[in-house]
Amino acid sequence: MIGKILITDTLFISDEHERRIEAAGYEIERLTKANASEDELIKALKGKVGYILGGIEKVTDKVINSTDRLKVIAFTGSDWQAIITGWQAAKDKGIKISNAPGANSPAVAEFSLALALLMQRNLFEIGRTGDKTFQTTESLHNINVGVIGAGKIGSRIINMTKTFSPANVLYFSRSRKKELETENVKFVSLDTLLITSDVIFIAAPGSAGTLLDKPAIAKLKNNALLVHISPINLIDFDALLVRLKAGSLRAAVDWPAPNEEYSKLPIHVWYNTNNHTAYNTKSVIKLCSDMGTSSLLNLLKKGKDPHRVL
Repeated sequence: MIGKILITDTLFISDEHERRIEAAGYEIERLTKANASEDELIKALKGKVGYILGGIEKVTDKVINSTDRLKVIAFTGSDWQAIITGWQAAKDKGIKISNAPGANSPAVAEFSLALALLMQRNLFEIGRTGDKTFQTTESLHNINVGVIGAGKIGSRIINMTKTFSPANVLYFSRSRKKELETENVKFVSLDTLLITSDVIFIAAPGSAGTLLDKPAIAKLKNNALLVHISPINLIDFDALLVRLKAGSLRAAVDWPAPNEEYSKLPIHVWYNTNNHTAYNTKSVIKLCSDMGTSSLLNLLKKGKDPHRVL
């Protein structure tokens, strides 16, 4: 045996991937919790040379500094700095980190469009889950669509949205992506996007901070729809609730409701999932597991991998 590998959660890394790791000479230990505590991680990482981060546990400075043999962390998602908050400590200790960029983008973009269509066409209230029998609704056609973030997920949302023939697709990103731009796909300031968009998709990483704070939420058009599939820290939910209660804004979020007040809102105003799930398709789970396993083994053996981020 070359060393021991820790794998967290049970969603990623199937029997097929475990066999591959074992065939390379490693012993596997699983911590089946999706959100292990700091103390649980510290205990589980003792003596481990590799760590496939398959859950949503926070890898803090304290966790990193407690490790005695750790060489590699392979994260099965993309927003690695939001999860591995102790990344600077890992860098200082020479621990290599990889992620799975773009692996979940087809599923998340697809889910985002599904949420937008559900809310714009009010499918919950005009179907068996509601009591409406006939209603003229909003649409994605001939409106202004805004996309905050033009990474792999945001770029895919922009391209998918064009199928519905919106009037304009406006995007804001830390860096301009001219390859996305056409006559009606335009790079704009965040303020312009907020003021003019009828439907806004939020597809930015958690490291972007609270992009939709109270002043930003105040700028949104009346009856605009927010579709949020990004980390929850990007929105001031107290400020959002005020506008939702007033009936001047609508939102669909891929997270549980922040508090009970949200659960009292009508479904045409507010929709939330029971858990973060936009990425959760069979093809994405397989691809993330493939990438995480390959990166782990490459970094342990050669110190190099296309998806190394640190």
